[in-house]
Order: sequence, then C-alpha cells, then structure tokens
Amino acid sequence: MKAVLIVFFSVAYCLPAGAKELKMAIGLSLPPYIIAENNTGLELDIVRQALASKGYTLDLEYVPFARVAQTLEHGLADAAMTVNGAMGLRAAYFSDTCIAYQNVAVTLKSNHIPINSIEDLKTLKIVAFQGAAKILGLQFGEAATASPEYMEMADQDRQVAMLFANRTDVFIGDINIFKYYREQVKQTGLQDTSAEVDVHRIFPPTPYSVAFKDPAAREAFNDGLRELKASGEYEAIIKKYIPD
Repeated sequence: MKAVLIVFFSVAYCLPAGAKELKMAIGLSLPPYIIAENNTGLELDIVRQALASKGYTLDLEYVPFARVAQTLEHGLADAAMTVNGAMGLRAAYFSDTCIAYQNVAVTLKSNHIPINSIEDLKTLKIVAFQGAAKILGLQFGEAATASPEYMEMADQDRQVAMLFANRTDVFIGDINIFKYYREQVKQTGLQDTSAEVDVHRIFPPTPYSVAFKDPAAREAFNDGLRELKASGEYEAIIKKYIPD
C-alpha cells in the first residue's frame, strides 16, 4: 500500500463508565473509506464516532471483503461493515444507511467521449476495479466483453494513472476512490493528474449499512448516526478525506 497523503481525522471521545465493546468485522483497506494501516478512513470514522457517542468502543477484525458477512453470521463478531441486504446476511439487524458508494465512468475532457449509458462503453478501452464485471451487473459485463481492451486492477492508483496517461479511455470505479487516488498519484509524481475530466453517472448508488447481532446496538448506532448528521460532523468527516 502506498503512503497515505492525507490528514487523518482524530476525535477525543468522552465515553461513559462501563462503555461496551463491539467486535466489528470489517473489510481490508479501501481508501478513503477504510484505511486499515491507521484504523481510520471516511466510513470507519463515521461508524466509530456514531457508536462512541452512545457508549460503544470497537475491536476491529479485518478480513477480506467476501468474508465480512460470513464472520458475523458464524458468530465471530458482534457487528459487520460494509454490508447491505443483497449480501444474504440472515439473523442480523441492519442499520440505517451510513454511506453510499457511487460508481461512475470517468474520461478525460479533452477526449470528448460521450457516455450516456452503460451500452456506450462497449466500444471503449476500459480499466475497472477488481470484480467489476460481476459486481456492476449483466449489462456492464456485456460491455466489458465487447470492449476492445478491458482490464481489472486491484491497485486503483494504477487505474487513475492509466487514465491520465491516456492509456485507457475510461476509468470505472467509485467517485470518492477516484478523487482520493487522483490526489495521491499527483503527490507521488507518478503521473500528472491535473487534466480536466468528465464524470458520467451511469450507475446507481450502492447504499451500505452496519449489521448487528444485537438490536439494541443497532438502535444506538442509528441514534448516533442521526445526531452526527444533524450536528454537521458527518459532513466534516467526509471533507477531511475528500475536500471537494
């Protein structure tokens, strides 16, 4: 993992006596949402602060994303993030939506590439995140198959660098991940990323929640999340990682 070139958000939590600890199953690093090396990240900070305001602390158990739901289901954790109803979790209590990922198609403005639908990707060279051909649905899978050059990469900084080097026509991935790595690639000098881009919002947002074994913990989290949003702290956390 490359060096993280952002200012991390730290908060001093005032926890009441008898604070309750939750073992949280959480996916491996996915900056800016989860940064395992520092136990921080945009999404993790939101979840931690919402729970801390209600007297909970977190014991984080990092596992591959595919095993997050399984870890909770097998009783190896009290809660799990990042999850949603589509993951097939049974006997779990889902919180309100705490974050929504927004996959997009990004092109260089100078290339004047019109993209109004997933269908328009079929003639373009595409670089996408690992597993995108399955995760983004049948229509995108067909576009990936028809593409003259389709690549999936685990290292999303390389995806961003490829776009700005004009080695691909379109980047496919979450908009906040793109913004994060655009800045990181620029700071490391790997590639100039100052060129203007067009962001094509051709995919629906994907809402995610936290799943709990205990309904009381779920309700406490929902209360803390509502308070976080009402106070403006929710937006402040996001801006620490994604200034624009």
